[in-house]
Amino acid sequence: MAAQGGPGPITERGTSFRETRVRFRQAIREDAIRYQGRLLGFAERFDAPEEGTLRLDPIHLRILPAGRKGNVELTWALEDIQAIQASSSSIQFSPAAGGVVLLRFLDESPRKWDDLLRAALQERWDALGRGSIAEFQPRIRVQ
Repeated sequence: MAAQGGPGPITERGTSFRETRVRFRQAIREDAIRYQGRLLGFAERFDAPEEGTLRLDPIHLRILPAGRKGNVELTWALEDIQAIQASSSSIQFSPAAGGVVLLRFLDESPRKWDDLLRAALQERWDALGRGSIAEFQPRIRVQ
């Protein structure tokens, strides 16, 4: 992860982490997409966007909201992230508990954070003896 610029030089109780400002949304439901009575797939419906701080450390991915959710921290263990998908403007990931979280980066590149997240996930999987990650979407799969 150091090769991609993280974890950053910031420390908290001896743990290195990297952080940036994001606008995030969480999927609140999935709607069926149908055409002529046939099920084509599903589309996520997201809640209203909020701003916060995204923090990545060697064990967790966290969002510290700055808005209406009362600053309740959202936390996911890296080993519980099931998929990551990047686009030109955002990253979305799927936690093991279900749903999708969409991240839009306010100050930094989504590509940079895609690289950081992938490196952090691989390091965590290595530490847990899970093997080398071959792909990150549609689901994380090992070789």
